Amino acid sequence: MLAAQNDNKPAQSKLYTHAINTSPLGPILGLYALNYELLIGQKHGLFLEGIYIDYRGAIFKPSNPGVGGRLNAQYRWHMSGAMESFFVGIFARYYNFTYATTEKVVTNGNNAIVGFDMNITSYGVGLNIGWRWIGSHGENFAVRIGYGPSSASASATRSEQSILQRVADLKNGEVLYGGIDAEVSVGYAF
Repeated sequence: MLAAQNDNKPAQSKLYTHAINTSPLGPILGLYALNYELLIGQKHGLFLEGIYIDYRGAIFKPSNPGVGGRLNAQYRWHMSGAMESFFVGIFARYYNFTYATTEKVVTNGNNAIVGFDMNITSYGVGLNIGWRWIGSHGENFAVRIGYGPSSASASATRSEQSILQRVADLKNGEVLYGGIDAEVSVGYAF
């Protein structure tokens, strides 16, 4: 009878303190992410993520492919007291991206298409929410979404008026949309 009672007890789940993940969408989007989380005291997650951005070989690439990187550092509070849980967090990020493009400009009274490089650098902080699921062998899936204000600077290798307008548009777009923080990743918890 005692053995039967013990069989009805739920199995104690393993307490994971580390997770390493990557994005399965890298080749499609050109965003190659690798992240690591350390869970301290079963509630406090310290998270670091590096993203290499290379749109040149992506299946769905923008009209002006380029290369760059993003670094995220986060604190996460895990609501259920385990790595496998919903979490809320605060993040800080750094982003730098360069791409080659062209623009029609007036040079010496003639219209010409010129090539040039554009660069954007931004910093930001914000809040996010997410969830991590962990399977019986440590395999895991994580999602998060968040937003925070950005500060950005942009430059170009040429200084014609139409190019300077594109630089301003790039900077304004980064300030508005660059604060989005998102993750869809798979990996291993241990």
